[in-house]
Amino acid sequence: MSATASKPLPLSHVIRMQLHPDRAGATGTGVAEIAWEPNRYRERISSAGVSTERGIQGGKAYAIDEDGFTRVVSEP
Repeated sequence: MSATASKPLPLSHVIRMQLHPDRAGATGTGVAEIAWEPNRYRERISSAGVSTERGIQGGKAYAIDEDGFTRVVSEP
């Protein structure tokens, strides 16, 4: 087994990314965010005034759709 220079992820962190369209000449941007901490994980995407979110909190997976409704996706 060989050792690598990689380090484990921190216990909690937030990564934010700016989204740009693939097509040349297209306008608009969005933001994607991934956040984690012990017992919680979240992915949020916002673009064109619409936001969605999905994640895990309290051992349950959830999703928040474009209308702002929260749905529990799975039970432990």
